[in-house]
Amino acid sequence: MGREILSWAGTLAAALVIALVIRSFLFTLIAVKGKSMQETLQNGDRLYVSILTARISGYERGDVVICRYPGRSDYCVKRVIGLPGDVIAARNSVIYLNGEPLKEDYVSPLHAAHYDYPETTLGEDEYFLLGDNRFISHDSHSADVGPVTDIVGKARAIIWPPAHISAL
Repeated sequence: MGREILSWAGTLAAALVIALVIRSFLFTLIAVKGKSMQETLQNGDRLYVSILTARISGYERGDVVICRYPGRSDYCVKRVIGLPGDVIAARNSVIYLNGEPLKEDYVSPLHAAHYDYPETTLGEDEYFLLGDNRFISHDSHSADVGPVTDIVGKARAIIWPPAHISAL
């Protein structure tokens, strides 16, 4: 009986270690909370997030990523607008990237930015992240957030609910 219990305990411990390694280094699942990424993502959508491939290939402008803001432990879902070294600004509700107006097909006119943001050059590990619903998103344009350095991974697909399943 004692050996059987030890065998089960060892199996459960190994499964837990494997699950933690997968979640920490390969992929994770995240639930979208809020409306800051509408129309692309809806409150309650479940996302498949790649951690390993994002670390290998890096991030590109337009990627939907999972990040943590400075001083916070919860996850946020945002879109990469600026990469390290880019110059970002917002004037008259238009986002400028390296001096040129940014073309964003994923932002609905109803959700466009209604703010100005001073010209900012991103550091070598900094990313400028914005929600697709610029009107309500708390993101890099906010004074208490600014450019982000802690990106967890790339959202690759909506996996739930079934009506929303799609690649990102």
